[in-house]
Parts: sequence; structure tokens; C-alpha cells
Amino acid sequence: MQKYFNTAADSEGRPIAAASVFVYETGTTVLATLYSDNGSTLTGNPVSTDSNGLFEFYADDGRYDIAIVKTGYATVNIVDLLLDDTSSGGLSGTGLTLTGTGGRIKGNFTAAALIDRHCIQTTTANGITNVPIIPDGTGDQSGFSVHNASDPDNAGYGQVAIDTTKVAFVSSKKGTGAYLPAQFFTSDLQRLEIDVNGSIAPGTAALATNATSGFIYMTTSAGAPTGVPTAKTGRVAIHYDTTNNRFYIYNGAWRSVLLS
Repeated sequence: MQKYFNTAADSEGRPIAAASVFVYETGTTVLATLYSDNGSTLTGNPVSTDSNGLFEFYADDGRYDIAIVKTGYATVNIVDLLLDDTSSGGLSGTGLTLTGTGGRIKGNFTAAALIDRHCIQTTTANGITNVPIIPDGTGDQSGFSVHNASDPDNAGYGQVAIDTTKVAFVSSKKGTGAYLPAQFFTSDLQRLEIDVNGSIAPGTAALATNATSGFIYMTTSAGAPTGVPTAKTGRVAIHYDTTNNRFYIYNGAWRSVLLS
């Protein structure tokens, strides 16, 4: 979206006040949608010139025809006007390629009201926004990273990555950055942490004796397990038999203890 402004003047350069400025979708007689600000407040079409002949409006990126009309004056036509405000994020075309190194895509991503922040959104009416990140050519790895410093070569970072063997959730660092624990939240509360040494801890404190949530659950079966679990080096499978109240660990065979 771009702001457009101009001055209506007669053949001798004198401003034309109170003229009507009609804005059309180019090549048509369809009046364009106009705004009085950058995209949230509609305004009428036509707009009027002020005492100095000045007029202004905002419109979506695209091509427009303008007709400036006032009785007693020749109509002034501006044909095939292009509005393409790349500075406000109004990019058009089939792709965006950054050349050189160290490029940035910048916008207002910190406005207090979330609705005022720049976002990625599908152009399909009522559609679902799903942003793919893909490798190029025969590459087989892609991902995205978030960093806690403006210099990514010296920062802690989190990464979601994929290759042909796995999807990885990574907490790591570069340069002088620090390793950070991975924490998982629901309902604004920390529910699980994997610290930098690999220890896994649920919650953040002891549960109350009458707690009804916050527990770790394991698999169960109504009877003793008989299948051989897929081996995971250095680890064992655990399981619970709800019929016989036996706790099982697989270590070459299912081994159990009776729980009272």
C-alpha cells in the first residue's frame, strides 16, 4: 500500500481548490478502494482538493487512472499510475531474491498491538497460511533458526531442522553465545525442561498431594508385555501391567517387580 499525493493546477499553474479527484482501476470505470491511512480506514472516492489544490490518498499496490474534475476547468487525467510501495512491504511479482551478503527483511514486528505488527499471510481469501521452507536443487536439508543477539555468529540459538533421516529441535550456540535449556510451555506455564546437560525435568516444583495434573504417563497393557521393543542404544523400555500391577523394564527380557 502506498500514499499518493499531488496538486491540481490550471493551465497557468494556479491551484484548483475543491476539485473532485476520481481514482479508477486502470483501464476501467471501476472506482478504486481508497484509504485515509496505511490500510485500515476507508475514505470516499472521489477525494477533494484543498485550498491549495492538494489531494492525497492511500491505495493498494497496483495501477490506477486518475481524473481531476471541476466545472469550468478542463479535466486533468493521469493514466496508468503505478503504486508499488516496496518500503512498506508491498512487494509484487513471483519472487524476492536478496543479493550479496548480510541482507535483512525488516518491518514493524514489535508494535504493542499485535494487529499492528507486520505478518506473513496468504493472499487466498479465507485461506490457510502455511509457509514452506525448502532446500534448493538436490539439497535435502532445511530449517529455521531464532537467535538471542543481533550478531548470529555470537549468540545462543534455537533451530527446527529437517534432513532425510530426522526432524531435529535444537538448542545450541555460536561463538560467544551460551548454551540454553529447552523449555516447553502450555497455558503460559513451563511444563518441561531439558537442561544443557540433557537432564529432563517436568514442571518447576513439587506437585500438591491432591494434584490432578502434571504427571508423567507411561504405556500400559492389560497383562504382561510379550513383544520385544525396538532397541535404543544405552536405554531401556518401561511399561506397566494394569491387570497384575507389575512394573516392567526390558533388558534382554521383560523384568518386573510387583507393586502393592
